[in-house]
Amino acid sequence: MPPSTLPSRRGHHAWPWLAAAAIAVAAAPAGAAPATQALTIYSNPDDRVSIEVIGWLGLSEACPAVVDGLIPLQVRVVNGSARDVVVGIGADARWSMGEGMVSPRTTLRAPAGETTSRTVFLDALSSDQWGAAQILPSVMVNAEGAGQRVDVTVMARRGMTTGFGGGIVPTAPPVAQATAPRAYSSAALRLLGPPADGAWPPPEGGIGEGEIDLAAAPDDWRGFTMLHEMVIADDDWTTMPSGTRRAILAWVGLGGVLRVVAADDDAGRIDRLGLPRGGSDGRRRVGAGEVMVVAPGEETWGALHGKGGPAADATPPLEHRGNGLASYGFAPRELPFTPILAFLAIFALLAGPVNVMVLAGKGRPARIFWTTPAIALVATAVLLVLMLLRDGVGGDGRRFTLALLDPETNAAHVLQQQLSRTGVLLGRSFPIREISWMHPERTAAASVPAPGVMSGRGAEYRESEGARRSGDWFRSRSDQGFTLQAVRSSRGRLVVSGPPEAPEIVSSIDAPLARVLVVDADGRPWRCDALGPGERRPLARATQADVDALRRDLLISAGPRIRMAVERLCGAPGIAWAQAAEPAGVAIATLDAIRWSDDRAWFVAPLAAEEAP
Repeated sequence: MPPSTLPSRRGHHAWPWLAAAAIAVAAAPAGAAPATQALTIYSNPDDRVSIEVIGWLGLSEACPAVVDGLIPLQVRVVNGSARDVVVGIGADARWSMGEGMVSPRTTLRAPAGETTSRTVFLDALSSDQWGAAQILPSVMVNAEGAGQRVDVTVMARRGMTTGFGGGIVPTAPPVAQATAPRAYSSAALRLLGPPADGAWPPPEGGIGEGEIDLAAAPDDWRGFTMLHEMVIADDDWTTMPSGTRRAILAWVGLGGVLRVVAADDDAGRIDRLGLPRGGSDGRRRVGAGEVMVVAPGEETWGALHGKGGPAADATPPLEHRGNGLASYGFAPRELPFTPILAFLAIFALLAGPVNVMVLAGKGRPARIFWTTPAIALVATAVLLVLMLLRDGVGGDGRRFTLALLDPETNAAHVLQQQLSRTGVLLGRSFPIREISWMHPERTAAASVPAPGVMSGRGAEYRESEGARRSGDWFRSRSDQGFTLQAVRSSRGRLVVSGPPEAPEIVSSIDAPLARVLVVDADGRPWRCDALGPGERRPLARATQADVDALRRDLLISAGPRIRMAVERLCGAPGIAWAQAAEPAGVAIATLDAIRWSDDRAWFVAPLAAEEAP
């Protein structure tokens, strides 16, 4: 059980607490339905400081319906001391378990004599290949005594336990790629009724099911990224605050699936719920995700767990992560062994025999005290010159961005993946220009230690008050792969008008388009070339081969999230695909030193009807 009071002495090591946390995780009962949990992780009367964390998806036993994503933690610091308190949230790189792990870090400053509360979004210290089953904040304390500055680190651990001598092992088997783990609200469970065998969660769900507490849900889309699907009641939707509703729709637009259990099949009442409108095929799409209305009863239980029925659907699930990003044309990074061996041989010759026998020879032994440092400085300068000549300054990158427009909510849901290879970096930090989730990925072009393998110092990804990212997001002479997500305000539209035999298209997207491919409401493909903002152009007939070619082009080297969006939407009726002529204006910006030699961006939008004058 995590302690409520921890020792307050400088340099206190955290491994005993981490071991206790791991044992608590392993001993947690399987299949329980967690709700919001609060935990006092630091309380010391001498310091007059207490720190509490609250997790709406659970803490000591988190909702097992998670796939991957950000962990929303509300951190509340009561500081009655005369000094400011700095709370470090995230794992210190000294305790990280290798390059295959993710250890982002941010800080919260609590002024003296005040109570400070803030919600932070923490990427768990976890392998991408393992199913996420549990989350437990562990604590590292570094304090200087009563009334002094206290530095506490909260580290979220997910789906793992520490094995002595065996490194890190998963607490649960990996989730199969075809599974669609779901989280249920209490109201949805009451409407659905008990499954036939009376068990919760159903046996078919395994670790892929759990219960959530919507009353504690955040009003920020990042707080839902851990979930793949949610099942809620229609009353949940109508009574939740508007901010939470907007956050859920933003999460759906990034690929989530929301199932709303209707109390009855009254079509008029369902239309008045305020759910997103259905498209020409009746599906309520929002960006890359979908909102579905299902009926209560045993048939829905069966459909939700792979037994067919009216609640079954053809929405491809999000593939389980772990294979990393494709190489994007980068060859595996190889060390130049021959030049390195030649350099070492020359350096050994100069620093050894030449230095001792020639430069500081007989009668001049004192010279060795300045010739040796001089040789080392020259060797360092030669190495730097060789690095600059070989790798250059900055880096080269490949980037692919999908901006999924939703005219109903005036939003653009952005999915992005990128891979970069750096030379010598003169600076590694960069500003956060918009609220986003940036997640490090394995890269097929680089050699990365396997999950759980100790490999020295781990990577540390810092965010300073949401304004700047620093640390190991980018390193000199290395490869970096990331997936990114963001939600922006956008009033962009693609409107098709005119007779069905000779339609025209007009764009209100504030960016020039290189080409457009449209599948109309009747499933017929159309295309047009360059299209500028406000420009109206006729559409020419396209073929199914054009749609198939677009799908193949988009799926080349696509990571799981972009692949999911393409498979769900490409070829669907009433959807337009538009390639941006200036992709840099669409992408989520990161390090400016990267030169994007391959930069692609596409807008995906449901066709909007032309408004009457």
